[in-house]
Amino acid sequence: MLGTPGSGKSYAVVNQYIKQQIEKGYSLYCYDFKYPDLSTIAYNHLLNNQGGYKKSAYFFCDKF
Repeated sequence: MLGTPGSGKSYAVVNQYIKQQIEKGYSLYCYDFKYPDLSTIAYNHLLNNQGGYKKSAYFFCDKF
């Protein structure tokens, strides 16, 4: 994916990908290069969609 900074790459593609993965009950590894933007979206969407998982879903965050 190519685009200049601020062209909406995360908003148009990455955010939707994160939300769809969580809604379908899939596992997700998200490298958040703009911490905490993507992590906040993933965490809040996980809280709102806990019913999509057969077992309890966990959220872990490591800062390097």
